[in-house]
Amino acid sequence: MNKRRPSALDIAPDRIKPAFEQARFRVFVLGPALKPSQSVSKPRALASIHEGVIQHARYLRCETRKSLLSAGCSVDFGEAKELQDFWSKNFRARDLGSAEMLHAGKACGAIIIFPSSVGSISELGMFAPLGRIAIKTLAIVHKHYEKDKSFFRKALLEIFEQENGKCIFINYTNHKACVDAAVKFVDGKYQKLLRDLHHIDDGKLKEANYRGTIFDRS
Repeated sequence: MNKRRPSALDIAPDRIKPAFEQARFRVFVLGPALKPSQSVSKPRALASIHEGVIQHARYLRCETRKSLLSAGCSVDFGEAKELQDFWSKNFRARDLGSAEMLHAGKACGAIIIFPSSVGSISELGMFAPLGRIAIKTLAIVHKHYEKDKSFFRKALLEIFEQENGKCIFINYTNHKACVDAAVKFVDGKYQKLLRDLHHIDDGKLKEANYRGTIFDRS
């Protein structure tokens, strides 16, 4: 009895790979000050006062990092000394803002920001008018500010959205909803990158010489 010859679909899971591995897809996660290795306990504070919002945003930043790492992405924090040293040494970034701008523009495929503290709102302010950065940025803003009349809501976020940045309002106490939104946004940017590359790494399929299949390029 003749043994069935493996089809292209049989071998595809082992041989076909995306042209851009997910581990190479870098995500910048920004928000209230937090060291990359720092762990944050789930906050008990209410998010009805500014300090409480910051505590929840810091926790969300930490949890978002964990979820993105579990999904296979690479995650960067602006506080990382290695990041600052790299851009300073190779691109003459003389300050933290310049280093973050370079990293966001040149190295990252997606950016997640929880604008709540003075520093994180300033970071969003740097990115907002730059279309090439804004378009790959998701700002997750505490629901309380959705109807706010402040300059932050009526000016900064408006400019950010005009440059095709994405802004969503979620109650920061709903941690799962915030983290899920961040992960979904990043996955969408990664999937778009794969579509834009227009090809797959099918070198091993060619080596296998399965001609006449849907993967044949000859």
